[in-house]
Amino acid sequence: MFFKQSLVKHQTKLFRHHRPDSPAILAARRMTQPAPWRKTENMNQVSQNASEALGLSESSSNLSAEGMTILHNASAEMERISTSVTQGL
Repeated sequence: MFFKQSLVKHQTKLFRHHRPDSPAILAARRMTQPAPWRKTENMNQVSQNASEALGLSESSSNLSAEGMTILHNASAEMERISTSVTQGL
């Protein structure tokens, strides 16, 4: 970030002393503007991260549902055991 701020300062100085279409001005503009391929690369990374988050969320949801089924079955079994112990007394 500091590097970019420094470039912007130098770019401002260049604008005062050179024509807008001079090579120095054009080079300064290129240095301070993000490259279009970086934006595409960043958007692709965001998309991949979102897809991965979706997959993890779906997996978590499935595991949660499976855990609820296991707990329900265990609870039902404990209830049956409790009933049989109570009837046996």
